[in-house]
Amino acid sequence: MLACTEMITMCLQSAKQEQRRRQEESRHQGAAIFQDIFRRADKNDDGKLSLEEFQSYFGDGILTEQQMQELYYAIDRQQTE
Repeated sequence: MLACTEMITMCLQSAKQEQRRRQEESRHQGAAIFQDIFRRADKNDDGKLSLEEFQSYFGDGILTEQQMQELYYAIDRQQTE
């Protein structure tokens, strides 16, 4: 027979494992969504997102061309352009 503290410990560990599993699942789902968006924006399918492709896909008239350019360069980790 399990002591009360052992049972509580098992329940807490089980809940913690479930939370980790959900977080991992959420990360995978987020990565899949990001990859899908990237593929749609990458019109020439070269695996890179040019400034023009970025502006074409994400431009909605809210940000100015200058603001779009600043945003692009702020998130461009490789600084290739």
